[in-house]
Amino acid sequence: MNKWFACILMLLFLSCKTPPFTQLSPVGSNHNPPKSTDKFVFFVHSNNQVNGRITMDNLVRMSSHNSIQGYLYTQGNRLLLSNWENYQSKLLQDNYQYALIMYVRPSNKDAVNSSGAGFIQDYLLYIDPCMFNPICNFQADKYIIETKLYSLQNTSCIWQSTSKTFENLEVHSTYLKHAEQVVQQLQKQGYMVK
Repeated sequence: MNKWFACILMLLFLSCKTPPFTQLSPVGSNHNPPKSTDKFVFFVHSNNQVNGRITMDNLVRMSSHNSIQGYLYTQGNRLLLSNWENYQSKLLQDNYQYALIMYVRPSNKDAVNSSGAGFIQDYLLYIDPCMFNPICNFQADKYIIETKLYSLQNTSCIWQSTSKTFENLEVHSTYLKHAEQVVQQLQKQGYMVK
């Protein structure tokens, strides 16, 4: 009887879905470790505004730095190329050193190559189209989450991660697990203070 019970438990354990973990990599090797006084702003684009805002709230709670959700900082206003320099100078005046962008995209489409393009280009490509379009929905079956950390001093990407593929129905739980792992890895790799 105990053998059958053990077999059933093992099958149940093996059939449980594991969260999609990430590939994490520093982009530049000349990054200075953060100070505890450094501040972060978080922008998250999900399959809907609620998931995005919940994830931003969790990122702020998990971060040991003084940080803010992107939608609160911009007060719901759009970041555009025409006003980006004003926001960048305002962020720096308010002592924000880093911006983190997290976005979901279909896994079967290649990411738009924006290497070297900077924070505002990635924001306009991935965050803006769905943040301000309430009917922006996702039709694909499989997705990945990409995360990039930018230095606001020079708007260069200093760290990035890509999740494993996950199904559309898992977006909310995957985002929360991914955000937790991202913060842990940023702390472990010296991009955030523990």
